[in-house]
Amino acid sequence: MLMKSTKFSLAMRALAVVVLVSLVGIIGTRADAQTKSWEFVRWETAMAVQENGDINVRETHSVRFTGSFSFYTRTISHKRIDDIEIAKVVDETNNRELLPGEYDISPTFFGSDAATEVEIHFSLRDTVQTWSIYYKVKGGVGFFEDHDELYWNVISSDRDVPIESIETVVQLPQEVDPSQIQTTYYESGVREVTQEVIDGLTIRFTAGKANPGSDFTIVTGWPTGIVQNPGIVRVESFPDDADVIVAGVDTFLETPVGLRRGRELTGPGPFTVQVRKYGITSQRYQVEVEPGATSVQQISVFD
Repeated sequence: MLMKSTKFSLAMRALAVVVLVSLVGIIGTRADAQTKSWEFVRWETAMAVQENGDINVRETHSVRFTGSFSFYTRTISHKRIDDIEIAKVVDETNNRELLPGEYDISPTFFGSDAATEVEIHFSLRDTVQTWSIYYKVKGGVGFFEDHDELYWNVISSDRDVPIESIETVVQLPQEVDPSQIQTTYYESGVREVTQEVIDGLTIRFTAGKANPGSDFTIVTGWPTGIVQNPGIVRVESFPDDADVIVAGVDTFLETPVGLRRGRELTGPGPFTVQVRKYGITSQRYQVEVEPGATSVQQISVFD
């Protein structure tokens, strides 16, 4: 009887092992089937600066999907600009423009800044898909006394996925002496960055892998006169980082900053400007600037 009991026990243990292995196999298979991930294979940006100061942008994203996905969102911040106007979205993989019902455009916020959100709808699984978003940036050029400037955050920093490669090409509206074009960049978590003035019209930035949550900002400057300046008053203060007040209203900007006719400076002028720091508000300054000109107003909080 003892021997029979032992045989029965060994048989049950063997069966239990088989069942456990089978169960683990089933769970593993289901887990594999449910695994989802995505990442950017490539992020390209083409920026054509216009004579009126607008910037026509084509942003091309190649995205690798593992598993099933049904939507993709791009949020474009309005920080340092006036507005974003979405023109169209193109499915580059299938060479067709998306219909309005295949994507949504909506206002939103990126942190404390206004933003435009583009959400693309689809049904994709285990593939690489490429889209291009075409849009116009209003008020994206900065105007200074000795140069004009494009300052642009190339990639969205709220990503939780990497980007394998990045390229941004800036095209000027008129050819200038290449030696008068200046470039720089700022990055955090982006590898192998290059910057190149190709000729008097074209500037190119590239980068290798960008980690999740990384930042990549490009800056390029060129001589004044090829882009229409609406009229800028550059406000500098002592001390720096003072709040700027125009016509008694807080602009939520800090010095040093350029105030633009038609944006912060509305009406025919002259314009009343103050700064505030440490709870102290400066006296009022009357400033004037003609379209096409840039002036500097220095203000001390303690005057």
